[in-house]
Amino acid sequence: MQSVGASPLVTKEVFYNVIMPSGTATWAAHSFHSGILIDADDEGAYTECYVPLDFHSLTSLTIVFIARVTLTPMTLNVRAAYAKDGELAELHDSDYVEFSANTTINIIDELDISSLVTELEAGDHVAIVVRRVLTQNTNIDVLGVRLKYV
Repeated sequence: MQSVGASPLVTKEVFYNVIMPSGTATWAAHSFHSGILIDADDEGAYTECYVPLDFHSLTSLTIVFIARVTLTPMTLNVRAAYAKDGELAELHDSDYVEFSANTTINIIDELDISSLVTELEAGDHVAIVVRRVLTQNTNIDVLGVRLKYV
């Protein structure tokens, strides 16, 4: 509850582009969008984020991607590690968690991974990696991560 005369909290958003492929993953263009193509077992996409200082609470944290195939479901392994300046880099570490999404070829989609960052605070540095689940048919272009907060 806000006190009388206090300004209302407004939802804000920040988008962070993927920064690095891992394994045999490569940079790829999908129409006019660019990202990291994950379509083999040893591939991943890394994104580095910073939680703004005006952050009060998390609305959502999503992986933004374009599916190259229609699957129901497509599975991904996602890991998040975060900490503040001066703290151990993996102070909060989710380890890999499997997520699934029903995908349609060539459609931009978002997968909510908020459950990986339950103790997120202003000033945290967040590393996120998206990987293919071994032997699964994950085939996506990872564009980045979208942070929505108040």
